[in-house]
Amino acid sequence: MEDEGPSELVIASIEANGFDGETLESFTLSDLAYDAFAPDGNETAINLTAIEASGVDAALLQSGVAGDVAQDPFMGAAASGYDQYDRVAVDGLSVVSGGVRIMMPDFTTEVEERRSGTLVSTASMPSLTVEANSLSERGASVARALSMLGYETMAFSFASETEYDPDADRVTTSGENYIAMEDGFRMSFEQDVSGVQAYTDAMNAWMAERGEREANTPPAAVLEPLMIHSGRVVLEDRSLLDRALIAMAEQQGTTPAQLRSQAHMFVAMGAAMAGDTIPAPLMSQLAGALTSFVGQGGAVVVEFEPEEPVSAARFAGEGGPDLSGITVRHQPSE
Repeated sequence: MEDEGPSELVIASIEANGFDGETLESFTLSDLAYDAFAPDGNETAINLTAIEASGVDAALLQSGVAGDVAQDPFMGAAASGYDQYDRVAVDGLSVVSGGVRIMMPDFTTEVEERRSGTLVSTASMPSLTVEANSLSERGASVARALSMLGYETMAFSFASETEYDPDADRVTTSGENYIAMEDGFRMSFEQDVSGVQAYTDAMNAWMAERGEREANTPPAAVLEPLMIHSGRVVLEDRSLLDRALIAMAEQQGTTPAQLRSQAHMFVAMGAAMAGDTIPAPLMSQLAGALTSFVGQGGAVVVEFEPEEPVSAARFAGEGGPDLSGITVRHQPSE
């Protein structure tokens, strides 16, 4: 394209071993370096020490499903057929662009089959840091934005563990499933869903048939086979809320305590903007939980525990999502 600047990609080595026509025993890509220069002077530099994979199914390589799995980590490998790889590890990733430097020392995902036949998928990212690039002019504005919240570096972590029962075609979370920011927040997840294989087949068929210009969101028919037994999300503040209130108070010439006392006003404004998109009982719960969250800290808990499993299609109907059965509450700090 005419508006793209020069770029360079260098890979030291790529090694693949033991392909029997169905499974690739091992794959290794080492020392990747990519540099791109935009006409506006912005440089993007990506460096990667290695990507290692083992037990990779040929279908995964051909379909490009790996990207979809990465975008939906809490479904784990079940979203593409839980047995499509044994292990994938990414080491030494760094990205520098637009005044931001991102570093991820390692990320690992594995699938293990137990004697019962249950497949357990785990994923772990111990650390991903975001900081200003001191060598870039744009880095100064990034550093100022971070300092307003009292940070020099933002450090994130992630972990996931799900179990897939092939006989029941059911995926449940186990162990720890969370995204966290050090001295910021922690968001944890729980889920229990079935009909995974039928949903996967419908999703793959839809992706194969859709045109490039069609919507990225699948229609309700694709989600119909996926049955939700329960779900839970907990957003816990770990000082990010305090930091944000301090920054807002400084800008407005007030105090964090005054802003906390006005929490109900902000929530009411948000509720008014939402209009009829959220049922009144749920909006009442949501408003109460958010008001207490801003005023007291702690956590917001969102739960969905229907008496009987319900199809995921109910959240994608043409008339808008059916949110009945969802509850929201505030959980005070311990």
